[in-house]
Amino acid sequence: MIFCSDESLDRFEAAIMRLQTIGEALKNIDKHDSSFLEQVAPKKYWREIIRMRDLISHHYMDIQADIIFSICKEEFDILQENIEKLKEKIQ
Repeated sequence: MIFCSDESLDRFEAAIMRLQTIGEALKNIDKHDSSFLEQVAPKKYWREIIRMRDLISHHYMDIQADIIFSICKEEFDILQENIEKLKEKIQ
Protein backbone atom coordinates (compact mmCIF):
# COMPACT_ATOMS: atom_id res chain seq x y z
CA MET A 1 0.00 0.00 0.00
CA ILE A 2 1.33 3.40 -0.94
CA PHE A 3 0.39 6.19 1.44
CA CYS A 4 -1.23 9.19 -0.21
CA SER A 5 -0.01 11.66 2.35
CA ASP A 6 2.14 12.12 5.41
CA GLU A 7 -1.06 12.17 7.44
CA SER A 8 -2.08 8.69 6.29
CA LEU A 9 1.41 7.39 7.06
CA ASP A 10 1.23 9.01 10.51
CA ARG A 11 -2.12 7.32 11.16
CA PHE A 12 -0.74 3.98 10.09
CA GLU A 13 2.29 4.33 12.35
CA ALA A 14 0.09 5.46 15.26
CA ALA A 15 -2.16 2.42 14.79
CA ILE A 16 0.88 0.14 14.72
CA MET A 17 2.27 1.70 17.89
CA ARG A 18 -1.06 1.36 19.70
CA LEU A 19 -1.43 -2.29 18.71
CA GLN A 20 2.14 -2.98 19.77
CA THR A 21 1.64 -1.25 23.14
CA ILE A 22 -1.63 -3.04 23.83
CA GLY A 23 -0.07 -6.37 22.87
CA GLU A 24 2.92 -5.73 25.13
CA ALA A 25 0.68 -4.89 28.08
CA LEU A 26 -1.40 -8.01 27.52
CA LYS A 27 1.74 -10.11 27.18
CA ASN A 28 2.95 -8.86 30.57
CA ILE A 29 -0.42 -9.51 32.19
CA ASP A 30 -0.48 -13.00 30.69
CA LYS A 31 3.01 -13.72 32.09
CA HIS A 32 1.92 -12.81 35.61
CA ASP A 33 -1.60 -14.26 35.63
CA SER A 34 -2.90 -15.88 32.45
CA SER A 35 -6.20 -16.79 34.09
CA PHE A 36 -7.01 -13.08 34.59
CA LEU A 37 -7.39 -12.47 30.86
CA GLU A 38 -9.48 -15.62 30.45
CA GLN A 39 -12.13 -14.16 32.75
CA VAL A 40 -13.13 -11.88 29.87
CA ALA A 41 -12.26 -13.74 26.65
CA PRO A 42 -10.76 -17.08 25.61
CA LYS A 43 -7.01 -17.58 25.69
CA LYS A 44 -6.93 -17.83 21.87
CA TYR A 45 -8.34 -14.31 21.56
CA TRP A 46 -5.57 -12.82 23.72
CA ARG A 47 -2.86 -14.93 22.07
CA GLU A 48 -3.78 -13.51 18.66
CA ILE A 49 -3.33 -9.97 19.96
CA ILE A 50 -0.02 -10.87 21.58
CA ARG A 51 1.14 -12.51 18.33
CA MET A 52 0.23 -9.32 16.47
CA ARG A 53 2.51 -7.45 18.88
CA ASP A 54 5.31 -9.92 18.15
CA LEU A 55 4.79 -9.50 14.41
CA ILE A 56 4.92 -5.71 14.69
CA SER A 57 8.00 -5.80 16.90
CA HIS A 58 10.03 -8.37 15.00
CA HIS A 59 8.75 -8.25 11.41
CA TYR A 60 7.78 -4.62 10.92
CA MET A 61 8.77 -4.60 7.25
CA ASP A 62 6.38 -7.50 6.51
CA ILE A 63 3.30 -5.73 7.84
CA GLN A 64 0.56 -5.02 5.33
CA ALA A 65 -1.16 -1.70 5.95
CA ASP A 66 -4.53 -2.86 4.66
CA ILE A 67 -4.58 -5.69 7.21
CA ILE A 68 -3.74 -3.28 10.04
CA PHE A 69 -6.49 -0.88 9.00
CA SER A 70 -8.94 -3.78 8.70
CA ILE A 71 -8.05 -4.99 12.20
CA CYS A 72 -8.53 -1.49 13.60
CA LYS A 73 -11.84 -1.03 11.81
CA GLU A 74 -13.33 -4.45 12.57
CA GLU A 75 -11.78 -5.52 15.86
CA PHE A 76 -10.89 -2.46 17.89
CA ASP A 77 -14.35 -1.89 19.41
CA ILE A 78 -14.44 -5.47 20.72
CA LEU A 79 -10.93 -5.11 22.10
CA GLN A 80 -11.87 -1.87 23.83
CA GLU A 81 -14.93 -3.54 25.40
CA ASN A 82 -12.81 -6.44 26.64
CA ILE A 83 -10.21 -4.13 28.11
CA GLU A 84 -12.96 -2.18 29.89
CA LYS A 85 -14.19 -5.48 31.36
CA LEU A 86 -10.67 -6.22 32.59
CA LYS A 87 -10.46 -2.78 34.19
CA GLU A 88 -13.75 -3.45 36.01
CA LYS A 89 -12.33 -6.68 37.41
CA ILE A 90 -9.36 -4.77 38.84
CA GLN A 91 -11.53 -2.21 40.62
